Amino acid sequence: ILVDDGSPDNCPFICEKWAKKDNRIKVIHKKNGGVASARNIGLKNVSGKYISFIDPDDFVNNLYIEKLYNNLIDNDADISIVSYQKINGTDIYNTKKRNNEENVKVLNSEEAISIMSSYSKFGVELWNKLFKRELFEKIEFPNVKIGEDWFIIYDIFVNAQKMVLSDYVGYYYRINKKGLSRNKTVSLDCINASKHALDLITVKYPNLRPNCVTIYINENLSVYNKMCIYHIQDKKLKEEIINIVSTHKKEINYGILNSKKKIQFTLFLKFRTIYNFLLKIYALLRRK
Repeated sequence: ILVDDGSPDNCPFICEKWAKKDNRIKVIHKKNGGVASARNIGLKNVSGKYISFIDPDDFVNNLYIEKLYNNLIDNDADISIVSYQKINGTDIYNTKKRNNEENVKVLNSEEAISIMSSYSKFGVELWNKLFKRELFEKIEFPNVKIGEDWFIIYDIFVNAQKMVLSDYVGYYYRINKKGLSRNKTVSLDCINASKHALDLITVKYPNLRPNCVTIYINENLSVYNKMCIYHIQDKKLKEEIINIVSTHKKEINYGILNSKKKIQFTLFLKFRTIYNFLLKIYALLRRK
């Protein structure tokens, strides 16, 4: 299913061209409404047993779906996940030489969420995964600008019984510096999404709450940083973020953070004056 979300370029023509080449391809043209509305209309037109998502600026290799599908069927799983690589133009990051053996691990819901909430082998994105269709029967993407995956992925994982994780690289995520998720405007969508995940996991798997608290704090700090770097004036919001971080500081799981994040959290909590000063220096360096 190719959803043309009111694209002003040649995408509609390209979609129709491919539909003529392969009758399995279904094209839907609609007025521009954003990623969430495009995905929702795509879900309403699903006719197969399984669902997978590919973002328009990314690409997959020829074995991508085959690997996902075979692992799901062979392990009687509800969700299949493969690894991915980040790319910027033609440059590939995080490349690793892999042998011919594929490492596959079967996980239950709690184990998979533990990995997903620890900045580990896979994240909250819907791409690089294959889902049984029934997991989306009561799912609808919220009308947000960014983080729409985050709002539903934890609900889906909670309702899944078994997942299979492979280290096979089949998905290529393109780093788009001009994309919605990397712009200069402040959005609270990711904060709200991480809070939704925190509330859900607190009830379902309370032992994983520290992970979700840590992610929630990280998203608050991301907004705080952006406000300082781009001189966005909202004193009330900054105070709210400071209060949230201070309230939950004892629950932070530093074990899931890399060295850079550990330093960031520590500076913000104990040396905020220095933290703010470093953000000012960073902002000045960006302008040069």
